[in-house]
Amino acid sequence: MKPKDNDRGVPEEIVNAIYDFDYGSLEALRGDTIKGCLEPLVRMYEKSRDWDEKDAIVHLLQDFTTKRVVGAMRDALESPTIETRAVAIHLVDGVSFEELLTEYAVDPSKVDQAIDDFKSGH
Repeated sequence: MKPKDNDRGVPEEIVNAIYDFDYGSLEALRGDTIKGCLEPLVRMYEKSRDWDEKDAIVHLLQDFTTKRVVGAMRDALESPTIETRAVAIHLVDGVSFEELLTEYAVDPSKVDQAIDDFKSGH
């Protein structure tokens, strides 16, 4: 078991949910619960080299559009997880999340096309 890297300012409950990949808990923690620890969460994201951890952190950060969060989302465009890439392109380029869906599911071809369009224009 790997040690948990808790950046100062991230409550243990949040750190545990991230490292346990507990998306039920992560979903419940979204929004106002994490508002006071956005910067430490971004630092945790930036320090991590593990995409599972980074994906979990993106799930928490997806409701915020601060400059630091959006900066982290630029990196998240490279995630191997399609849902993370969808959240990232939505926040980085303002693409409507609904435009990235087909039959209520994230459509990989739409997400990747939106990312390609963003990268070619920036």
